[in-house]
Amino acid sequence: MINRAGFGSNVMTVVERMGGDLKRRLEGLAAAWKATDLADLNTIAIEWMRSHRRCRAIAIEHPPTRWWGTN
Repeated sequence: MINRAGFGSNVMTVVERMGGDLKRRLEGLAAAWKATDLADLNTIAIEWMRSHRRCRAIAIEHPPTRWWGTN
């Protein structure tokens, strides 16, 4: 579905089991995504350039202290 929408060359991030001891983050290109051993409930993010012709969202930058794994 992501590839058909024209986002296959974009980075996709999956975060699973958030807040638990087994939390995990996986990243890769959407078109090359091969992971199948994901938890049943997860969060998926797709990164794209604001100049992409399909972009209709407003980009919001968070301070670095809010990025994954930094406290």
